[in-house]
Amino acid sequence: MAGKRVKSQQRGLRSTLNEEERHELGALISAVERLLPEIRPRLEPVFIRTLFAKLVSTGLERMNHSRRMPYLEQWRHLLSTLPDRLAAVSDDQRPAALIRMVEQFQLVSMQGKRKTPGFPEGNIRYQDRDGERWFVRVLADGSVEYLWPRNAPRILKRHVDRLLRELPHWKSTDLETAQQRDEIRRIILQIVPDPPSGKKEVLSRKVKAWLGERLQRSQLAYLIGAHCASMNDSPENLPQIYEAVRLADGWLAK
Repeated sequence: MAGKRVKSQQRGLRSTLNEEERHELGALISAVERLLPEIRPRLEPVFIRTLFAKLVSTGLERMNHSRRMPYLEQWRHLLSTLPDRLAAVSDDQRPAALIRMVEQFQLVSMQGKRKTPGFPEGNIRYQDRDGERWFVRVLADGSVEYLWPRNAPRILKRHVDRLLRELPHWKSTDLETAQQRDEIRRIILQIVPDPPSGKKEVLSRKVKAWLGERLQRSQLAYLIGAHCASMNDSPENLPQIYEAVRLADGWLAK
């Protein structure tokens, strides 16, 4: 009986929606699709983010406490790995690939497990790095791949505070030529610690793009801090990064 239970827990969970529930879910999605054209384009991300957060939070309120963390951790694992997986896909194929990756994702049941759960793919463990605990994937050769920290806001704040002190100052006229931007990028990368991924060339490309967009010094400090904390480091996510640092200030003050 025990072996049977373990096998059922390892199998990907299938949808249990009945026909009426699937129809209602489809109607909800259609309502969102009809609404989006009526919203100004720059407000679409705000609407989607708010709707997503509300749907998930209200769903979690009705979920057994023991299942909330496994549910959130597995979804966060999927979302945090999507950028790297999509980077290998051509631009014209990315929408279809993104839809496929999300639709094919399946949760693994953690019912009855007392330990912190693993994930659907890979060999996940905890490992300390610079005094912080991280989720890591143990690779076949014994090395580890850092995924994300247990306390991302605290790591984000630590990096942001340091970068705001140490990043070089520049004016908009210092970013006019590629040579000028490359020199500033070189100085920045000497200051920034190696990211957990160990792929500093990825961060280098991002810093180059951010300087090309003429972002301010403080904005780069927050974006680089988010990158080092394995958070969403897109400029569009800056309001959320600011909020995460603000919340971290509150937590650390307690």
